[in-house]
Amino acid sequence: MANPQTENGFLQIANEIWNEVIRRDFSKRQKDIILFIWRLSYGCKKKTAYVPMLKDFELCGVGYSNITKELKYLVEMRVISWDREPCIFSVNKDYERWQVSPVRGWDEERFKVLLHQNIEKKAYQNDKPIPINRSPKAVVTYQNNKLSLIKTINMYLSKREVTPDKIPFRCKVERVSKERFKEIFKKITTTATGEIVDPQTMHEAYTHVFSGGTMPPIFSNYLIPIMRQLGEKYVVELILETGEMAKTPSLRYMQSIHDGWLSRGVRSRNQAKTNKVAGIQPPIPSFTRRQQEINGLDQIIEEEKRREQSRSC
Repeated sequence: MANPQTENGFLQIANEIWNEVIRRDFSKRQKDIILFIWRLSYGCKKKTAYVPMLKDFELCGVGYSNITKELKYLVEMRVISWDREPCIFSVNKDYERWQVSPVRGWDEERFKVLLHQNIEKKAYQNDKPIPINRSPKAVVTYQNNKLSLIKTINMYLSKREVTPDKIPFRCKVERVSKERFKEIFKKITTTATGEIVDPQTMHEAYTHVFSGGTMPPIFSNYLIPIMRQLGEKYVVELILETGEMAKTPSLRYMQSIHDGWLSRGVRSRNQAKTNKVAGIQPPIPSFTRRQQEINGLDQIIEEEKRREQSRSC
């Protein structure tokens, strides 16, 4: 029988960062990578982990075809650092910089209640387990003077009434609407004085506009290069503008707003509103090559018509 002891080594990680790993919406592969790096770093009394080959991540269940993709994602989300040349990895302890959304079911207050209940729960007395009477009690019933049923009552198991779930599995009747989600987010982002605070990070803005969840790669692959070039504040403004202008926000609509902002030199929603009030319109897009060829043919036809008219006269 296994009997692990701390004398043989242990991971010394603050509960605060464990809470964040639970709270954030990591995939199973991403959590496996984080735990693998922790075991090879803090588990070896070091701050960084040395993984000479990416194939070694298969030891924690991440397939070779997914390793690079998941590592790049965690680096872009500022969860881990990856020094490629010496093959050094580490987990960023500053979890406030992590760009990963919370899981949908997270409830901070309920989590604190559970922690308090587990801390206060007394399962042992004087370092010995509390004795529990597990002896079953037999109850014999008779019907028409014949033995018909024997019931056994186990005192170890407490009687509890089975209550059905409020919302059955896969039921769509009481699904939270997008408008309701925005109301909840509005309450979360409201200060004590009643002032509404806009999302401050790219993922907070995405959660606000697109009703939560993890940002899909098609969005992150488009937005992260823009963030590196123009800053995260610009990306936040772009996402929020998409949510305000579109009935059904989409990546294509966001791209059109980004192109328009670049052509007008706009960097925020307020600047876009100011330009709109001032009547500043985006420049007329230049004709495509096909359109230019058509216009050139039209000019040739007009010139030929004029020549024929001049000859007839």
